[in-house]
Amino acid sequence: MVNKKMGAKIALILVTLAVIFTACKSMPAVVEVSPDKLVAGQELAAWKGKWVSTYTVMNDASLNAAYKKTAEGMPYYTEGGLQAAVKDMYGSSVTAMKFNGTNKVTLTMQKKDGSKSNVVCEYKYMGTKAVPGYEGSLWYTFEAVNPGKELQAVKNMIIMPPHQHGDGPVHWHVRFGYYGFDWLINGEKSWPTFVPASTKKNDMLKGAESSIETMPKWTDAAPFKSYAEHGRWINSLLVFENSSKEVMDVYAKLIKEFEGKNPKGGDFTRAEIIAELQKSDDSLKDFTHLEFNIKDGKNELIVFKGSKEIFRSNYVRVAPGKAKAYMTMKAEKKDAGMFSLISFVVVHGAPNYHFHLWYGATEEDIAAQRGTPTCYKVDVPADIRASGIERSAKRTLSALTGK
Repeated sequence: MVNKKMGAKIALILVTLAVIFTACKSMPAVVEVSPDKLVAGQELAAWKGKWVSTYTVMNDASLNAAYKKTAEGMPYYTEGGLQAAVKDMYGSSVTAMKFNGTNKVTLTMQKKDGSKSNVVCEYKYMGTKAVPGYEGSLWYTFEAVNPGKELQAVKNMIIMPPHQHGDGPVHWHVRFGYYGFDWLINGEKSWPTFVPASTKKNDMLKGAESSIETMPKWTDAAPFKSYAEHGRWINSLLVFENSSKEVMDVYAKLIKEFEGKNPKGGDFTRAEIIAELQKSDDSLKDFTHLEFNIKDGKNELIVFKGSKEIFRSNYVRVAPGKAKAYMTMKAEKKDAGMFSLISFVVVHGAPNYHFHLWYGATEEDIAAQRGTPTCYKVDVPADIRASGIERSAKRTLSALTGK
């Protein structure tokens, strides 16, 4: 549940985004949208026109001074780390959208290499959902009718109607994703914002500068906050050794399901299944558990092997490397060794919360790391833990046996 403080933060984001751009005469009029007045097959009619993402100007060289000055007031962000946080907030693979009054939308999509292409996607209206922490606002949810390979990143879309505050500009917010609406609404934290394509670049740059300068108001001071909120984390390879009744029942079920399929002959044993599961990466030799401490103004990662703490350091968010371009953190401790640089994927997968990470002394070490090291939240119900193990084990045994 989103608390009042978070609700106020979201409200601040939406209001600030509404006033940072200078309105221009060519902006379209706001068309009132109401769930009970939508026309079937034309639920996106209110967005008719050409729109562009505000993020398209946020890497302009003229904004470097704003990034530098703002980062100086954020202890756990370098200038490059702040730029990455801004991308997390406003960025999207969709840079522009054109609506023709129906549910067919032309999206301009940008690849990692910077190249762009236009794709047409027809969406099906799936209803409305409340915006957590922002009373009275709704997400309008849409699902691609024919989500081909090129549309996987925009398969699901949640979008707010065009709106404005006072004399501010017409704008709206949107989120895209492959995963379901629950993740987009409750897990995703970004606020991609679109304004009319007729908006002048100078006006967009002024708005972008204001957005950068106000990032400390809604960005977590400690980048590890979302990880610390879930308590202790366990290496996924160690999870497979869990001996609860629920997990033991899963192994018994798997042994029966793959009876006689062991390539070595006969049936699999629990130990053999675990051994296969633990071949996915080499992280268990480095750590068993992780903790994140953000108390007293810290942004610490604490690493354990068994019950012994083996490493502790504050971390600063830096610009992402090319190998794993996720949230990249650099240890303040000088002799951090293999934990000098760590690239973190966001916490996801509710209710079996987990995240992935890659680490090393250098960017080259991260690029060379085998597999996908993963950590799971320690405090989850036994049945959830067992279900996750069953899925992983089934996948591994099926690949091993050709079943």
